[in-house]
Amino acid sequence: MGRPARYGCSVCKKQLKGKVKRTISQPLKTYLIQHGYKLGGESQICTKCRINAKSIVQSAPKDRSRCSIQLPFVSAGNSHNKCVFCNARKGIVVVPKEARTDAFIHFQLLIPVGCKCCRKHLIGKQLNRDVNVDFTKYKRQHSVLPSKELNDLLERVRFKALRSYDSSSLSFNKLSNDEDYISLLGISKANFDDLVTNVTSMRNTKIRTIRNAVGILLFKLKSGLSNGLLATLCGFRCRRQVAEIIESARIAIVKDFVPHNLGFDHITRESIIENHTTDISKQLFSDPISNTVILVLDGTYIYIQKSASYKFQRLSYSVHKGRPLVKPFLITTTSGYIVEVFGPYLANGRNNDASILKTVMKTNKGNIMDFLTENDVLVVDRGFRDSTDFLNECGFKTQMPVFLPKSCKQHSTIEANASRMVTKIRWVVEAANGRLKKWRFLDNVVSNSNIPSVGDFVRIVCSLINKYRPPLKTNDVNDFNNGFKMLMMSKNNENVLKELVTKDSNYRYRTNSKLWKSIDARDAAINFPALSEEDVRQLTFGTYQIRQANSYIREHIDETGQYAIDVSYVESDLIHCRIQSRHTSSTLYNLWIRFTISAVTSWYCQCKSGARTLGCCAHICSVIWYLGYHRHQCNKIEKDRYMSSVDDAGQYQTDNDDESE
Repeated sequence: MGRPARYGCSVCKKQLKGKVKRTISQPLKTYLIQHGYKLGGESQICTKCRINAKSIVQSAPKDRSRCSIQLPFVSAGNSHNKCVFCNARKGIVVVPKEARTDAFIHFQLLIPVGCKCCRKHLIGKQLNRDVNVDFTKYKRQHSVLPSKELNDLLERVRFKALRSYDSSSLSFNKLSNDEDYISLLGISKANFDDLVTNVTSMRNTKIRTIRNAVGILLFKLKSGLSNGLLATLCGFRCRRQVAEIIESARIAIVKDFVPHNLGFDHITRESIIENHTTDISKQLFSDPISNTVILVLDGTYIYIQKSASYKFQRLSYSVHKGRPLVKPFLITTTSGYIVEVFGPYLANGRNNDASILKTVMKTNKGNIMDFLTENDVLVVDRGFRDSTDFLNECGFKTQMPVFLPKSCKQHSTIEANASRMVTKIRWVVEAANGRLKKWRFLDNVVSNSNIPSVGDFVRIVCSLINKYRPPLKTNDVNDFNNGFKMLMMSKNNENVLKELVTKDSNYRYRTNSKLWKSIDARDAAINFPALSEEDVRQLTFGTYQIRQANSYIREHIDETGQYAIDVSYVESDLIHCRIQSRHTSSTLYNLWIRFTISAVTSWYCQCKSGARTLGCCAHICSVIWYLGYHRHQCNKIEKDRYMSSVDDAGQYQTDNDDESE
């Protein structure tokens, strides 16, 4: 027989025989490694060292992480196959830890780990406050939680307490008032909930939830506040955190929400014709049963800071506005639905509306040329005059207000009528631009750091308007008749009253004639017909002139409430007025109105568009509105209250003062 093997103790280095060797258990090995001993896979220990080490390990404090603690709170039970709130068994998910924390804070209900609930009880990972908690169905009136789970619960409650410690912090996770949503975000609570559900490419983080990130972005767009103020209001440490949150929300919304509500690819021609084209526009510019798309085009302005980059400073400076800006380009339907937004573009002379439209169509940006077909109608303003030939070559029909010829002070009757037909349809794109500016970020001066994101912000706002705002113009039962009436009146080539007034032989109609007498418009001697607001609206074919009437009338009412007009002695059915221009102090417009005992029959004004018979200008409308409607009402028109708040040094200047200067 050979000599027996001998082993060494890994602790005391004592030599051991094979029959007394001891393997080291895992707890002892862990203890020895923690105290600096190097042990291998074949390490041995003697009996004495094993007993000493074992006694030390057993006397060490025990890990109580698995100990359970009983708490005086109702427990939801441990069932994993039904909802803890409504007992539903389909469409249930595991309750997130954030929702379990909310249930404990708001309802004093402890939900064990692994329990499930319906998706409708959750808003993201937060608990819906509207959930109905019936405590009578829970059998356990006390909860037993492992100490580790209790520690986690206390840590989450502490985190929420710290977040809500500052009473000024604003969180869109807990905002519930619908009016607050509209005031802060521009959309209702239901619309905001729908928007959040559509944002699927974001995830919740410890700093912010998806709901809060989207809310902060919309709050910035609606209020126009800086990131520093947003950080203070929303309880973040610095503005950099807010900037990162806004950037994440912007990217997610542009990816998940915008493509479904904006662009030529998100809508069909048939949908535009059937749902977003007004009957009166079909009547005026196409056939009501044709497959013609009518679009309204225009650019708008977003003002920016002066850039330190000289090249960008030159190219973004608008001579027209006298300040730096960028130009988004909007394409809408005749109902105000925004089909597409291009840009933003620079503001120098090479980036006028005509150049932008040519570039868009030549490059087929947004697949616009694939969407449009021959004979489609494009309604534009006079800024597109250099692109009309190009559009006609592409096979499109353009409708644009007529230019005033050189050496002419007034449009002819047929020109003024044609322009009125265009403005009757084109106003929707101006109103759409006005809707954009309701979001104060786009109305204020945009900082240079936000210029790369301006295009996305405009597209986000346009998508929100398309999705959650009503159309600007809806079909009316009288639209077809009004359109037919406008077509017939537009063919009238002359204004009879204009011909009568402007003839040299008719001296009695001259503005300096002594045949006119200035009297109070409230005088009963003026046998002007009584009209309703609807009657006035039928004369103007719109509401714009009616809205201007109040301001024109206010300027001509003195302290006693007298509104002076001139009445002809030669003809009792003709009145003559002088209206101050709202643009130039030295300009007065003379106008004439002929009437019967029941209706207004004709009118003429010396302004640029005053010769038209298709509707009337705002000057004529102001007189008709006052004499036919307002003076019969109990309401009074007050003088301008702002003039009394501001001093006017000009009224005290004399001729000698002017000469000395």
